Amino acid sequence: MISVYCPPSEELGDNINEISTLLLRFSQEKIVILGDFNAKSSIWDPRNTDKRGNIVHDLINQFDPVVINDRDSLPSFNGSCGISWIDIMMVQNIGVDRITEWKISDRITLSDHQIMEFKIEKENFLNKRGACKWSIENINLFDFKIKVNQSVERCKTNYKDSNKNLNEMIKEIHHILANVCFETRKRNRAKKQKKLYLVKHRIGNIKK
Repeated sequence: MISVYCPPSEELGDNINEISTLLLRFSQEKIVILGDFNAKSSIWDPRNTDKRGNIVHDLINQFDPVVINDRDSLPSFNGSCGISWIDIMMVQNIGVDRITEWKISDRITLSDHQIMEFKIEKENFLNKRGACKWSIENINLFDFKIKVNQSVERCKTNYKDSNKNLNEMIKEIHHILANVCFETRKRNRAKKQKKLYLVKHRIGNIKK
């Protein structure tokens, strides 16, 4: 597990370089990245991407970790400066179908940052369950096609001189497709917006 804090007053590059080093060193390990990147992105934020968000995008494009955040969730930061979605969870070499019950809690805490809750199911338990089923109606098909094509190109490169056996490759491809389905899923925005309004109403006036 990699815990991250990137102060807003410092350049993001050094932190990203440290994460990149760890991802290269432990490229075959199951990795969970959790942290306050102080970066905005349309991937995990309902608002526009900023410069720091683009830097995190470069990390994602290079190593292909999966962002678990739901961009329609409650804000992960709620303080005197306003609200933000700056706390991110990413996983590497872990099937997204093992990450369950992810959410930003609306519980009142002594911190400006809200609690991020999630569960990681055991692999042996997951294997006993039925296969995960996806419906075309629940997926943004255009984004799905783009990400599948990108994944296929990466597989061509990764498996060209690979010593992995066929079963290992099939398992990885299954996880890749599950990740793509998860990343391109449609969200129920109306329900999330209603919940966010209720939290704002309870806390009072919040600067934007």
